[in-house]
Amino acid sequence: MSRRAARSRWAAALLGLGALAVCRQAAAWEAPAEQPARSAFWGELVAPGARRAQSLARQAMAHVREAGEALPEWEGICQRAQTVPLSSDSPEAREGRRRALVELARRALLRRAELDAAIARLERARKLRPDDPELAYTLGRVLALWEEPGPIESCAVQRKSDQALAMLREARRVDPQYLADKIAFEEGILLPR
Repeated sequence: MSRRAARSRWAAALLGLGALAVCRQAAAWEAPAEQPARSAFWGELVAPGARRAQSLARQAMAHVREAGEALPEWEGICQRAQTVPLSSDSPEAREGRRRALVELARRALLRRAELDAAIARLERARKLRPDDPELAYTLGRVLALWEEPGPIESCAVQRKSDQALAMLREARRVDPQYLADKIAFEEGILLPR
């Protein structure tokens, strides 16, 4: 076999391998869905209220984070504080526990105020985008977190569990496929309350 024939075979083999590699890459590569470039004006025309609803949802989530920093939850912390044995049964020790519980109650009220602000923003966002399952789900989750502290002695709370369940069901009604497993889980937690 001549040198020239061997070179052309190698060249053909390399071209064939190169073509195969290109075809494989092309088959594996999916073109991203084209999003038409549009200005804020046209985006608002296509989906009225979407930008404002997103802004309100971001603000609401900032309030939820603040609420979590104020106090994770009132009922459990209050019960734990009441069951911790005192080193002595002196009036000073009881007064110290009472002061700690009063401070916890104050923080629980701060938490509730932050959650109230988040709920108000999410409700405004829902008025702008009533068919958005994400907003309904988020509002349901925030309503599930809401609790009003009762008397310090009993560590009782009032919750908005019924409203939270209604909002989670609304999210499922709007889009049955949207986070179906998470919505079912949240409903399972809220039903016994």
